[in-house]
Amino acid sequence: MKKRLSILTALALAAVLAVSALPKNVARADVTWYINVLQTDDSRVKLREKPNADDPSNILLECYAGTPVKMLRTGVSPVAGTEKNDFRDDWAWVEIGGVTGFMMTWYLSPKAQCEPTRGLLVPKSGYRRVLVNANGKLEDVSEEYVDVYGTIAGEQTLLIAVHTDTGLDYRKIPTDEVYWTGDMAQATIRALTGQDPVRVASSLEDKGDVIFTLFPGTVVYRVFDNHLATNGFVRIRLGDVAGYVREAYVDPTSGGIPLYRPMPVRLTAAAAQTRGSERKTIFQGDPLFVLGRYTADENTYYCMGCGWDEKGENYELYTCLLDGSVIPKGADQGVSTKGTLKEKTPLYQPDGQGAMQAQEDVFPEGVELRIAGGLNEELRGPEYLPEIQDMMEGYLAEDTVWLKVELRKPYQYRGMTGYVPISAVDFDRHLILPGMWTRDLVNGIPARVR
Repeated sequence: MKKRLSILTALALAAVLAVSALPKNVARADVTWYINVLQTDDSRVKLREKPNADDPSNILLECYAGTPVKMLRTGVSPVAGTEKNDFRDDWAWVEIGGVTGFMMTWYLSPKAQCEPTRGLLVPKSGYRRVLVNANGKLEDVSEEYVDVYGTIAGEQTLLIAVHTDTGLDYRKIPTDEVYWTGDMAQATIRALTGQDPVRVASSLEDKGDVIFTLFPGTVVYRVFDNHLATNGFVRIRLGDVAGYVREAYVDPTSGGIPLYRPMPVRLTAAAAQTRGSERKTIFQGDPLFVLGRYTADENTYYCMGCGWDEKGENYELYTCLLDGSVIPKGADQGVSTKGTLKEKTPLYQPDGQGAMQAQEDVFPEGVELRIAGGLNEELRGPEYLPEIQDMMEGYLAEDTVWLKVELRKPYQYRGMTGYVPISAVDFDRHLILPGMWTRDLVNGIPARVR
């Protein structure tokens, strides 16, 4: 018995020494590392059937930078049939998206240096995606963001990872069913006359099902899938809505900076329940924007906001449907970021010493401009909740003294930027935010959780 214990002890000690002898840049087994390589448009790291870089026939996958890799074993035999103890530290046996093989450790590191390559999955059948249907039930999702791990060797197929409630779901998808997120850009919904809502349709027909209407000024993502968007339509996405809009109603030149934007609102009730199968509670103090209306029920508004999840653990950005009874009147009118000089004034620039310095040119009364932000007397801008920082550009705090502007008309002034006193501009006063939008909260958290 003592002899058996001594043998087991010796084996355990040998195993410990073997692991500790691994070079520092080689991973231990059963941990996640990441592919990190200086990647050009078509530079991918190869996962191989055998640890042999000279054989082009043993390639399983060609993987993108940022892809997570499960390390199964480090230090592997370089050629099949060699001695078991003839290990090399420059190869690892790994698993990527359910596919196992060999990869050179030179391309792997324990910390990700970039995000995984992202794509937009659009199956060939059923392009429609709707948050809820007319009965208030969640419809099948036919379009979603995915992580693209790489291409299957010798096939026009991608290995992707779909994020689900239970973890990652790995799939092999034809390359023409995924559009890269690099092929998307922000644009702004605009109206040709007045400020009427713009229809978002589920098909390319003028009379196709209208999923939602979006108010002018709403910033959306335009999906550049030319074989889907034809006949004067473009495909757009926003939160849980995707569909087609006539090209004339989408302004791609704005870069997502509207001259007319949805209005921030405060619920008329202390709290409200969202509609649809995924219900949540929204409180009166939660930041909220009205983006559009759900056409199956004109009294239902499509909104974007920020608040706590149902468990009270995470403060998150969300899109939702709300009954019109809790939305204040006028919320569908939007807020214009247009302004007009009401007196002669120069443009000012901060002098770096806490003051504003007037520039030489003086601009006449009546010059049209776009308001892009503001500063207070201390030349500081409002500090918004970090979760909605991107949504808040262009809105002003109650202590704003200086307006950051871009001149628009007459043409000879177009594109000039600087600051002007708030007293010198006529503009939509809804751009002045109530305190709930800024950081005069405890650690950036709404008062109801103090």
